[in-house]
Amino acid sequence: MIVFVFGPEISVADYPDPEPGAIPFPWIGYLAHETEHAVHTLADPSQAADRPVTRAWKPCDTANSERPTSDGPDSSEQSADHPRTRAEQVAAIEAAHPSADRYILVDDSDVDDAEGWEHYSPPAFVSAIDRDEFGTELPSDRGPVPDGGRPLSATLARIDLSTVSSFLADHADAQAIEIRYDAAGEEQTVLLHDASLDDRSVRRPAAAPALECIPVSPVAERFTVRLDAIDRLAPADPPTKLYTDSGQTPAAEALGLRRLAEVDPESVPLPQLLSLLNRDDGDPDPPADAMWALRSLAPSRPADCRAAIPTLRTLLETDGFGHPGLALSVLRELSEDSPVDIAPAIHANSPYLESDTEMVRREASRCVATIAEEYPSDALEALPRLATVVADGDSGRKHAVHAVSLVSRENPTAVKPMAGTLAALLVENSLSGTTPVNASAALGRVVSEFPGVGVDILDDVALLLESDNPKLRNNAIGLVGDVATVYADVVVPYLARITPLLTVDDRYARINASGVLSRIAEDFPEAVDSEVPVLIGLLGDESAIVRTNACWALGHLGTDRSTDRLENLATDDPNPGTRKRAAWALDQIQQEH
Repeated sequence: MIVFVFGPEISVADYPDPEPGAIPFPWIGYLAHETEHAVHTLADPSQAADRPVTRAWKPCDTANSERPTSDGPDSSEQSADHPRTRAEQVAAIEAAHPSADRYILVDDSDVDDAEGWEHYSPPAFVSAIDRDEFGTELPSDRGPVPDGGRPLSATLARIDLSTVSSFLADHADAQAIEIRYDAAGEEQTVLLHDASLDDRSVRRPAAAPALECIPVSPVAERFTVRLDAIDRLAPADPPTKLYTDSGQTPAAEALGLRRLAEVDPESVPLPQLLSLLNRDDGDPDPPADAMWALRSLAPSRPADCRAAIPTLRTLLETDGFGHPGLALSVLRELSEDSPVDIAPAIHANSPYLESDTEMVRREASRCVATIAEEYPSDALEALPRLATVVADGDSGRKHAVHAVSLVSRENPTAVKPMAGTLAALLVENSLSGTTPVNASAALGRVVSEFPGVGVDILDDVALLLESDNPKLRNNAIGLVGDVATVYADVVVPYLARITPLLTVDDRYARINASGVLSRIAEDFPEAVDSEVPVLIGLLGDESAIVRTNACWALGHLGTDRSTDRLENLATDDPNPGTRKRAAWALDQIQQEH
């Protein structure tokens, strides 16, 4: 036998429990009347001395519930000298049951001098019952199981527009919501996958506010119920089988899995989902909800979802497949986790870059770009179609330009035919963010290999030399420098825009700008002669590359105004490349003089 003693102020409830850890009142009655165990409740020591050691249980929110009685000392005793402290009451109960196997005290605080008693806080006691720690065969469920669900701790008692609105906001992440309402005089209890206030009823003063309800069960119809017909709302935690066992049709089964994936992706049985995608009934289209379910799973379970890759490739290559955007979105999500598994799918992906649907083109572009980050050569075959997306200017262009930029790292020759299209993006006022940056980076790689390509686009590129975006500006300076390696005369007219960048607080801008001047100084020294004081100042720059570029330029200019500074660099500069170039510049100047 076990002796259970409950403190006087612990939180109890009938159903459902109003706060975490509250002890369901029917449990106490069950222990008292349906088991061999002894159940006692303690009197409040602050009350009068004529209170008994044990008293009838009186829960705070179940006034009409049957109250368990104690089988211990006679609760009718009203001795004035009865023990009053909690420790004394516990000792008296133990004395009344000397042969008990265990003594369990459930209270907010322990009784330090109650040797041999096991103390549980109310939440710990609830957990112990859930684990069947006492062998009571007491069901761990907190109460009725509407549609197989079990409500959580928070319950909405007062139903009006304000409280319902707050309740929905507070429990937006709840797996489900249990609603109990009056339907033509008959009480209904339903588990909802989603609930929201009906906007039309809220906006119309004459209308009664109502709640739009989508049941958890995929075979149940959505419905609307007036707030004044609702008895209670509570968040709930339905069992997985409510979602997965309702598949009377593939469509209903897929809808159930989609809803489960949205609220509890870890519980979705992937084999069941894959079987819906691998249909053998001649219909090339799996249910759309099955695709949506897979899309919800991919971010949290990428390793598991890789098993779907062959199926997705097959679907994308099948005529009449109706959900390519979703399939491509899943592939792109999985490619971020494991691009090596997705790269072969680019053959099935590429044709959708020419889709008539903008969303499909966008997802195809994103997928190609994600693959190109790790395997740019695999994206090469998609380049002609990517060029079409870039030229069309839809929302997929951002990702298409990114993919082109990634391909240009290994194969600028393949990107060369797109130079004009990419250059046009640099001056398109509607573009911002990474698109012009990626376009300029791709152009820079092409012009580095083919400087002549930059001649025809130099006017557009030069506009970026004054850009507020440092990455865009620095890419533009670098591109101009690549043109200057062969066509310095073409760059000379743009010096007025370049020379201010020699002294900006941006190391990369100074590196690129000083590189341009050193190249122009070799063929057209008179064009940069006015910049000698600035170039001498750059000999003390923190960047070794800037100092080296300044040495190049001053050597080509042959001015002896920089001799002293160059001599110091030739012997004392910490960078060996700079020392070597300073010595070369001194030699050039000596030859001039």
